[in-house]
Amino acid sequence: KNKKVLDRKLLIDNLNRLTRESTAKKKMTVSWTRDSQATQYIIQYSQNKNFTGKTTKTVTISKNTIKARTFTGLTSNKNYYVRIRSVKVVNDKKLYSSWSKTTRVKVK
Repeated sequence: KNKKVLDRKLLIDNLNRLTRESTAKKKMTVSWTRDSQATQYIIQYSQNKNFTGKTTKTVTISKNTIKARTFTGLTSNKNYYVRIRSVKVVNDKKLYSSWSKTTRVKVK
């Protein structure tokens, strides 16, 4: 039990350097600082700031060397909310960091 808590503490608590931009119509690019201990990242984006409803999408990135992701096919002139967390796989068990702070993006 204690080992799980210690391993979870090793993960970064907040990927607080989450940056976002919308430079093209119906597109959004999200980038973050790399967590060297993570094996995966989970990104959620939604038009709802509580991440509920049909517009909420979850994307898993299985390589920790990737530091940015572009999302296409979004609705123009809408706000999207984005958050990310890191995942570390240890002995076939996933340990999750807490979600980053939610950031808002106005899609062009």
